[in-house]
Amino acid sequence: MIVRQSDEQTMTDLAPVSRRSLVDQAFVALRARILHGSWAPGERLPTEHALAEALGVGRSSVREALNRLAASGFVDAPHSAARTVLDFRDHAGLDVLADLVVTPEGVPDLAVVRSVVEMRAAIAPDVARLAALRRTDEAAEELLALAGAVPSGGDANEAMEAALRWWTALVLMSGNLAYRLAFNTLRTTYTEGRPLLLAVMTEELFAAPRYVAVSRAVASRDPDTARAEAASLVALGSHALFAALPEER
Repeated sequence: MIVRQSDEQTMTDLAPVSRRSLVDQAFVALRARILHGSWAPGERLPTEHALAEALGVGRSSVREALNRLAASGFVDAPHSAARTVLDFRDHAGLDVLADLVVTPEGVPDLAVVRSVVEMRAAIAPDVARLAALRRTDEAAEELLALAGAVPSGGDANEAMEAALRWWTALVLMSGNLAYRLAFNTLRTTYTEGRPLLLAVMTEELFAAPRYVAVSRAVASRDPDTARAEAASLVALGSHALFAALPEER
């Protein structure tokens, strides 16, 4: 691989960066109220002046935060003095899951947790299938080593970290950018919902032989077995999580 040295000519399109912490904080605060239902779809937001006073920032910071919300699909573009809240479920991306998995009261949102678990169960087997088709010898060797590092007991936090390292390698081997970006979101939600996951997913986290079985199927370029073994692995956590969640009505 040829690495080209960067020079001043290659940076002519870069501009100086600026600190925008007030805008960032205003954006996060306003987005959180929309995500958690304080402002419902179709509702008019307070005026920029009222928001600036409530947040303790200038109107220019609020205006920029609102523009970012509009660009992200949370509010409409400015047609008048006030903005209207949009339904983020129709416009936002997976990145909001990490902010939804825990409620403002600090407890897991069980409906969101269920959605995340269902998505993981759907994606994981195909990630393993693609990894078996696209893996390199070096990557397969690394995956087997990471599987061997997954413990069969002990500290659940350490087991989760080992499992995440293994999943990171497997997703990278799949060569699928969409799966990789989705996994980034899942990994962040794991961080936010870690107490719940550690409480109910110990069987999957300590299922060391299953990680090895998936890794061997990938190394053998056996996509069907890799898919089946990965489905069996994530089913352990899925069944435990669903058993811990209230039944849907």
